[in-house]
Amino acid sequence: MEQARNRIDTRKNTYNAILVLFGGFMIAYNISIAFHELGHTIAVFIDGGQTQEFVLNPFSWSWNLGQDISNLAFTAWGGVTIGLLLALAPLLLVYKIRTAGLLFLCKLVAACALLINGIYLLVGSLFDFGDGGELVRLGTKPSIIISIGIVYMLASLAFWSSLQRHLGLNNSTPLRRRLFVIVGGIAPYMILIFLYNLLHNSRQILIWAGFAAIGVIASLVVAVIGNLWDIYRTEKADSEMIQQNYAYKILVAGMLVIMLEFLIFGAPNNPF
Repeated sequence: MEQARNRIDTRKNTYNAILVLFGGFMIAYNISIAFHELGHTIAVFIDGGQTQEFVLNPFSWSWNLGQDISNLAFTAWGGVTIGLLLALAPLLLVYKIRTAGLLFLCKLVAACALLINGIYLLVGSLFDFGDGGELVRLGTKPSIIISIGIVYMLASLAFWSSLQRHLGLNNSTPLRRRLFVIVGGIAPYMILIFLYNLLHNSRQILIWAGFAAIGVIASLVVAVIGNLWDIYRTEKADSEMIQQNYAYKILVAGMLVIMLEFLIFGAPNNPF
């Protein structure tokens, strides 16, 4: 009887963790993208230009179009530098609060921002699209862009590993369960990205199919690295775990973020 009860509790905790990560990922992914585009906007302003268009899309391209820009390279770097700093800034405040749910979301925003910007620089510079491709065309050495992208991606792993404690994943968690939680929390959003672009942006479906595939692969890597990270941590994660009653709140908040973006920006055809 006790073993059956423990299995039920473990199953409930697993699905709770998946819901928390899925909802949190919806929030963090879109905040990361918003900060990235805001970083471009700030760079355009510093450069003395004006922003013509600012668009966010939770499942496809978001963009910032500026005019009267004198330093294109500076504004191109704005998204992956200024935007990244904006994504990391909340951590400076939230570590003083030590609220598990808020700390988890801030770590997740940092993890997403570092990983997304890193992949964007690396893949963009290799396949000539986005900020990475533009920076190469503007004369930045690809080796510099690729190196920065790799540093961002490696730094993101520290946040991804740390935030797993808030999902109840610790050094006693089997790798199979950890993989189920991390992939289960991230892969559904990657599928939504693929389906949205299949319907609304089919001419670039190979790019977005690749991005979705990279996201799923990254979730596998994150789970494995998190498992290795916890081998060297012996303390319990109980005090850091997000309570079950927050799961649906975070999930609803993530859905509201997506709905709000569509209400404000609609689903415009991208200019790329």
